[in-house]
Amino acid sequence: MPPINKKTASQGKSAWEQPRIDAGVQKKKLAQSIRTQKEEAKAAVSKPIKFEEPRKALPTERKIDNEIVTVSSALTELETFDMCTKFGPCMSMDRLQRWNRASKLGLEPPQRIQKLLEAFPEMVDKSIWHNRVHPDSIITGSTGHAEPV
Repeated sequence: MPPINKKTASQGKSAWEQPRIDAGVQKKKLAQSIRTQKEEAKAAVSKPIKFEEPRKALPTERKIDNEIVTVSSALTELETFDMCTKFGPCMSMDRLQRWNRASKLGLEPPQRIQKLLEAFPEMVDKSIWHNRVHPDSIITGSTGHAEPV
């Protein structure tokens, strides 16, 4: 068996003379990296979580002209107003704007609708057409979706 050449061509030092990485230093570096990761994780977790206050439930009944009106009955009446073409188109405007416009034009919208909208302000902008039809789609005939080629 030929003798082992302990010299390496690249560094001119024998394989036995190569600097070794101390196992103790390696452990310290690994421990430091683990500590850093844990600290970063704690910092991310320790940020205070902001919880939203629970919203108070709106009353399901309201009093209008000495009459108790439920949300469902008010919604039914308001949807009937939405569907009635007598008071003009309802695209791109909320219910109160439509009622005011009809009143200005002398179309005599029901006073009850105005009272319902005052009693249930959360229903003013939620007409039956809300987020269903965009006025531009009527003019252009587009549905807003990409047409297949």
